[in-house]
Amino acid sequence: MSEPHQLSLLEGRLHMTAVYRNHQFVRRAYGNYLGLGSLLGFVAREAACEVGELMCSHRMRTRDRNGAGFGAGALKSLVGYCRAALAESPRVK
Repeated sequence: MSEPHQLSLLEGRLHMTAVYRNHQFVRRAYGNYLGLGSLLGFVAREAACEVGELMCSHRMRTRDRNGAGFGAGALKSLVGYCRAALAESPRVK
């Protein structure tokens, strides 16, 4: 089943809301957020409007399918990957 996504156009800016019922945060969030950001940018360009905000809502799973959990080290690693990606990517104005 696909998760719901909503687009809103407010004052010439396109905003996206994505809702995930279940989300393996450490394993999938980074890729999903990059993909959603790319999708929002693409739709905004095609609609000739500015990129607005991307909001994601989810219930975070702290254990994988095998029951293994993750700790502070995995979260710090995720934050590091996100910071590196932001530093390398052009800023949206």
